[in-house]
Amino acid sequence: MYDCIRTVGPLASFYFITLILFGNIVMLNLFLAILLGNFDRARLFNMKSKIIEAFSDCMEKDGYSLEKALKVVFPDIPMHMRDFLLSRKKSKS
Repeated sequence: MYDCIRTVGPLASFYFITLILFGNIVMLNLFLAILLGNFDRARLFNMKSKIIEAFSDCMEKDGYSLEKALKVVFPDIPMHMRDFLLSRKKSKS
């Protein structure tokens, strides 16, 4: 850097300052993207575990069928999704 500044002049120092500033901004954005991605992944995992827990409570403790458990856990689930989930359950049995 110092050799370049001596050779080109003081204008080259602006190049290195902007290089370091933009490099820091890119690294900070990369770090924040990874951090927020991990938080999002943890939030989704927590949501999935709550849904599985709700289904197991409905089916095991309350003795609901899968169709009734779907209505309890997802009251506004579209009809085609409910039929799809029920058909997958029947095909596995």
